[in-house]
Amino acid sequence: MPAKLAELGLVTVGGRQRGDSAHVLAAVRTLNGLEFVAETLRAGLEARAAAAPQWLTTHVEPRCAGATDPADRPSHRTALS
Repeated sequence: MPAKLAELGLVTVGGRQRGDSAHVLAAVRTLNGLEFVAETLRAGLEARAAAAPQWLTTHVEPRCAGATDPADRPSHRTALS
C-alpha cells in the first residue's frame, strides 16, 4: 500500500507524514461536505419518488432512477488496490 500511495503522489519516500496537516484536514472537510450534499439530495429524491413517482420519471434519467443500492452509486473515492 505505501508503494501505491507514493505512486499516486500522496506520500513521499523518506518524508515525514502527518495526519493533522492543514491540507489533509481541508480535503477531508471538503469530501465530508460533498458527501453530505449528495446524501441530502438522494434522500430528497427518494422522498419525492415515494410521494409522486410520476414526477421522478419525467425529471430523472432512467439510468439513475434505480441506483438506490449504495453499491450501484458512483463514488468519489478512488480504489488504492
